[in-house]
Amino acid sequence: MVSYNKVVLIGNLTRDPELRYTSDGRPVTSMRLAVNRRWRGGGEELKEEVCFVDVTCFGKDAENVAKFVKKGAPLLVDGRLHLEEWQSKDGDKRSKIAVVSERCGFLRRGAKPSQEDQDRDLTPDDEEPVRAARGGAGSRKNGGSRARPVHEAEAA
Repeated sequence: MVSYNKVVLIGNLTRDPELRYTSDGRPVTSMRLAVNRRWRGGGEELKEEVCFVDVTCFGKDAENVAKFVKKGAPLLVDGRLHLEEWQSKDGDKRSKIAVVSERCGFLRRGAKPSQEDQDRDLTPDDEEPVRAARGGAGSRKNGGSRARPVHEAEAA
């Protein structure tokens, strides 16, 4: 059976990244990303939900994120889902789904999406939230703009 484990998220950090090193000296950064979803309900009322996602970066990305990104900053994360399991002090089994980053992209601070891009995700409950995949409003094919990653030199 074929499987595919890929996650791409854009969100804002809920706290400063925490940099630490493994016993063999490999950098590891832990952080939490807030990812928002906005849509219009049946009565044209605006609805919003926030999903908080724990993310772990390794290597050079871990050091760069810790150095250049702070709480509230926008961040693009390209990675995979990972199931973390542990046992609580009470002996209960616990688990959570987290993201292991394969690549992080810095986004420009203060960059405002166009009104077209903001409206892109405001779809009725029964519609697909991202029209760009179908070439609709906000897609590059139709002239919409997208946030672009900032290179390390620009972030400094």
